[in-house]
Amino acid sequence: MIDKQITRMIQLSCAMRWLCWLSICLVALASIATGATWFFERAALADHYTNTSFSAENVSIFARATIILINSVTVIFICRGLAALASLFAALQQREVLTTHSTGQLRLAGFCLLFVAIYGIAARTVSILILTNDNPFGERELVIGFGTNELFALLMAGTLFVLGHVLSIAASIEEENKGFV
Repeated sequence: MIDKQITRMIQLSCAMRWLCWLSICLVALASIATGATWFFERAALADHYTNTSFSAENVSIFARATIILINSVTVIFICRGLAALASLFAALQQREVLTTHSTGQLRLAGFCLLFVAIYGIAARTVSILILTNDNPFGERELVIGFGTNELFALLMAGTLFVLGHVLSIAASIEEENKGFV
């Protein structure tokens, strides 16, 4: 029975590892395409930042580049979190369940998701401030949004991080017990 479960874990880990790498490629390509669209087509920013009043024609190259740079930090942490998960799944394929490496990768993935959830709120706020900076005085906007998407991301990130921490404690206990035998 255990051998069957281990075989299933190895199969699922293999599929999940490839899914992580595919997701990294897709996120990177989509981000490059979005960044290029935002940089070269001013109206694309207005399509993305709906419910914000600004003139797309007045957004400078510097402002567009700054917004792209601000949002690229999120993409970098998403890709790093996915790479940590891919490394975790590779370790699971090697039957390294309770090791310092695998639990550390789970914690790293949780930290990256937590950073993305918190930074995403701040990045949107700063981006809207930059976009509305050229509006007349009194029409600039400060928008801080927190909804169910952000709440769910924070809960999932916290769960991953805490689970990784608990498993790392279990891994250190297992290492300590191996020393006594």
